[in-house]
Amino acid sequence: MGPCADQLKDLLCFYVPPSKFPEVIKKSRLPGFMSVNHRKLILPKSGAYKGDYGDMDITLLYTLLRNICGIKEHRAGWGEKHQASDRSVSANIERIRLARNQCGHSTGGLLSNADFNQIWSSVRASVMDLDLELGNGNKYEKEVDFIRHDTMDPVRDQHYRDQLMKQTIENQATIEEVNRLKRQTEESKQQVQQKIQKLESSLQFINEQTTSLQTDIQDAQFRISTVENSNIPLHIKKQHTKLLDTWRKEDLPFYEVHSFLDILEKVQSKQIVTIIGGPGSGKTAMVRHIALLLQTEFEIVPISSPRDIIQYGQEGCQQPLGLRGGSIQR
Repeated sequence: MGPCADQLKDLLCFYVPPSKFPEVIKKSRLPGFMSVNHRKLILPKSGAYKGDYGDMDITLLYTLLRNICGIKEHRAGWGEKHQASDRSVSANIERIRLARNQCGHSTGGLLSNADFNQIWSSVRASVMDLDLELGNGNKYEKEVDFIRHDTMDPVRDQHYRDQLMKQTIENQATIEEVNRLKRQTEESKQQVQQKIQKLESSLQFINEQTTSLQTDIQDAQFRISTVENSNIPLHIKKQHTKLLDTWRKEDLPFYEVHSFLDILEKVQSKQIVTIIGGPGSGKTAMVRHIALLLQTEFEIVPISSPRDIIQYGQEGCQQPLGLRGGSIQR
């Protein structure tokens, strides 16, 4: 009945504000059947009542609303059972009083479902009417609606609260475990991804090394094949290698003049090209420079006599034969 008591307190405040209560209560005639405790509360021996009605129960509130507020009594009269169709303020106050008495006088404090629903419906209708009288929307109607589904067993309430708290703790632990597993899975996923990237990098490096090794093997096989099939003795080849190293050093300051490209084109398209010029004009330097440019496509064979062509020339092999003095034969 908590919401009903609170609503009756608001109703008493509506008719008699707490600040005016001491003055009003002194001028009012109170019934002789009031309990000693109630009388001491509102009429202390010294001073005056200074509360806000929060310390009053439904019985005292009913007595005050009936006797000091000037509320018109319902058709059956104060203290009598109201008529079902009577929706006056006093009739609604009477309904709440009777509902309180019925609950308080029930055997063992227990009510059947039918009795409870009948009392609840009556109280709810009265609370709705009094909410309208107070102009506070549906404040107490909501609280009464909540009570219909509430329990009055404190032991069972505590049991359910304990179970709910236990379930909440278990749910929180489950959520934390799920989050931990998610983080662990994400970390494992990142580690696997990093390992895959390392493996891919290693595989790419191995492929590059394999390709490079295959190229080196092919070059070595080509050089071996060249040496095996060459008409040039190995010791002469070594001399040629040293000679070509000398050519490369001496070729560093070589400058290609305007006629160079024309001569290079003729060397690439003709079998024999003879470069003619005066002493010191650079014929030999020109021949060596061209031979070095063609070394990736040809085997360079330095010769000092036309007889070397017959001796070192090899059919089916690209060999620019550089003759000292300005002659090149392919």
